[in-house]
Amino acid sequence: MKKRIVSALIVISMIISMAPVSAEDQMSSENDVIKQMLFESVDSEIYPDGVFDFLTPQMTVSEDMEYVEFAVVRRGNTQSQANVMFRAIDVSAKYGEDYYITVSESSSQDKLAMPEEAMTFVEMNMPGEDEVQVMTLGGALESENPEEVSAFQSSSQGVDSEEALSSETEEKEILIEKEQNTGDTLRSAEALIKGTSVNTSNWRIKAEAENEEDPGIEEFQSGYQNLYAQLPAAEYRFTFEAGEYIKYLRFYCINDDVSEDDELVLFTLTDAEGCALTDNPSGYVNIQDDEEKEKIIYTFAEKQVMVSPEENSAVITVQRISGINRYGSVEIGTAADSAEPGEYYEPFMTELIFVPGQEFQKIEIPIKKHPSNEAVRFTVNIPDGDGSAVIIEPKAPLERYANFKGKVFDEEASLSAFSDADQISDWAYDNIRWAVGAGVLKGRDDGSLDPKGSVMRAEAAALIHRFLCI
Repeated sequence: MKKRIVSALIVISMIISMAPVSAEDQMSSENDVIKQMLFESVDSEIYPDGVFDFLTPQMTVSEDMEYVEFAVVRRGNTQSQANVMFRAIDVSAKYGEDYYITVSESSSQDKLAMPEEAMTFVEMNMPGEDEVQVMTLGGALESENPEEVSAFQSSSQGVDSEEALSSETEEKEILIEKEQNTGDTLRSAEALIKGTSVNTSNWRIKAEAENEEDPGIEEFQSGYQNLYAQLPAAEYRFTFEAGEYIKYLRFYCINDDVSEDDELVLFTLTDAEGCALTDNPSGYVNIQDDEEKEKIIYTFAEKQVMVSPEENSAVITVQRISGINRYGSVEIGTAADSAEPGEYYEPFMTELIFVPGQEFQKIEIPIKKHPSNEAVRFTVNIPDGDGSAVIIEPKAPLERYANFKGKVFDEEASLSAFSDADQISDWAYDNIRWAVGAGVLKGRDDGSLDPKGSVMRAEAAALIHRFLCI
């Protein structure tokens, strides 16, 4: 029975694919033979009222095509009235800018509407411009192997140049996986954006792998419907009268002059009444761009980043200045200069993924300590290109002056004797500990430091006097 169903569907797809892409020609192919094949493609004992499905669930079209027709079909028994909701969900294509859909219910073509200000799935999951990735997990290195980071080395002369810092890296064309099971299309897109792995959506494979019982089609469909229901869509409810087995829609491409990667639209059928839904009532259209691929170019928004003594991290902005409407990736990593990796900063190498429309990504590099005297530096680089210099400023002026004079004090002095030591801000803690160890800061008579309080003139004079006497 299964082979018979598959053979029937293959024949139907072949008949439709051989026909010219026009409503008139496809309508002429709606004959008793196809209707009978659709009827025989469903087990009537399992689905006595038939099932709703897409005739051609996956299509690839060129941006310069005017339109292509596709169809919602009712396979199996069609003797009673039934209806189903059709939904078009923007994965990476945007309704009204990249495409639109009309319904051929009568002699006219009715254009579907998308909710105002609806975002694509990619846009909804895109990190914000102010969102920062902390380079401590995944991309962190125990040390910088010279052989491994040689591609990231850049000279200080290059960093100080007035020229824009940019690098044309080898493009990595990243495509969203278009699985036969189209629910995985959304999960693949989300995994690409968030940098996570894709969990299989096939309930039978998952149940077998986890040694569990088959949860059944109801739970499988429920999971997809919940996923689809959260997303904005262009919708239309089709009503199939008794005897009707096919409804047509037109997919119109909107051609533009923007260089972009393939764009994806997901179709789904939901909320069926009087008829069942097929196992996975989904499909997609993949829109191929007709412009020449624009080279993807990355740079750093900051040529130099200063890290003051009160800061414990450096924030760098990676900027894409060309190929913005494409998928891309770039490898970035640290390279030592006068700052020793592992001692002054956390070294790392990582790959950043950019989705269409994404121009910026921020990364945060932990700073482990500040130097005692002169500032030290390291760079964050793109392979075969210049980088962004990170300069770690030395400790507070009083401490630097004492070091210059050759005065060495207990840098590990404890502040536990002071009753309000826990009120000291993180950025000031080491400097206050130094001042206590040097004997410059002694605290108040009540055993407190009063780090949030004000300093009187007499107290300030006493601090300066102690410092000059050390």
